[in-house]
Amino acid sequence: MNRVWTLSVVILSVFSANAATATDLAKIDRSIAKEPTYETKHPKYCLLVLGPEAKTRVWLALDGHMLYVDRNGNGDLTETGEKVLGKKTNESDPDDGGYTFEIGDLHVGSRVYKGITVVTMDRKGQSALSESPDGRAALRRDARAHAYIVSMYVETPGYVGKGEGGRVQQAVNTDDASGLLQFSDRPDQAPILHFGGSWQITLARPPVLRCGQETEWFLGFGTPGLGKGTFAFVAYEGVVPPRIFPKVDLHFESQTFHAECELKSRC
Repeated sequence: MNRVWTLSVVILSVFSANAATATDLAKIDRSIAKEPTYETKHPKYCLLVLGPEAKTRVWLALDGHMLYVDRNGNGDLTETGEKVLGKKTNESDPDDGGYTFEIGDLHVGSRVYKGITVVTMDRKGQSALSESPDGRAALRRDARAHAYIVSMYVETPGYVGKGEGGRVQQAVNTDDASGLLQFSDRPDQAPILHFGGSWQITLARPPVLRCGQETEWFLGFGTPGLGKGTFAFVAYEGVVPPRIFPKVDLHFESQTFHAECELKSRC
């Protein structure tokens, strides 16, 4: 029997200082003013937007083992210093097609976004490519498809993280409850990753609920992006006090059933 639950998740006011109105990312212009001559036939695109209002926009264009980074956010990927050479993620395995791109720091006004890194993984390095429906679909379209991780350390007033100067780490980790992150073949369809924006709590994985069986809930918080797998999760250590727990509120739609529980395990 198919049974439908509705879910609400509540977390205490620890996040209230970061609860600004989210930016409508769908209204952002996804066009690139000037592009280089790529070595590969089909480069892959992703757009980073930075800050509470997403005013700074940094294009990423993946060209095989080279990543072009629009460091000054002017839409021109041909300028000096905007090419980042990838390092093999697994040097001991020549058949592993994964690369790590160390972008470093980006200066935006008075803020510095530090330790920006992009990691690409093939099916050998990331099980989501062969085990998830989105991953299998990506591999059917392109046998050389990748999964992606994008991370950085963000200055977040009112919070102290584990990064330099108390910066908080945010990371888009291959997938979220909506699906698998995929860079796009076209700029106008590129996923948008938002770092340093307002926070919200979300399901990190979609739970499967069955009567009479236990299930694990994985929650996280951070900044939503635009597109599958684009949620930028916050590393909570040092950010969420140890005695703050999310509360899950379950409702069974076809019956008068209600349950509440606190999630006290951290991973």
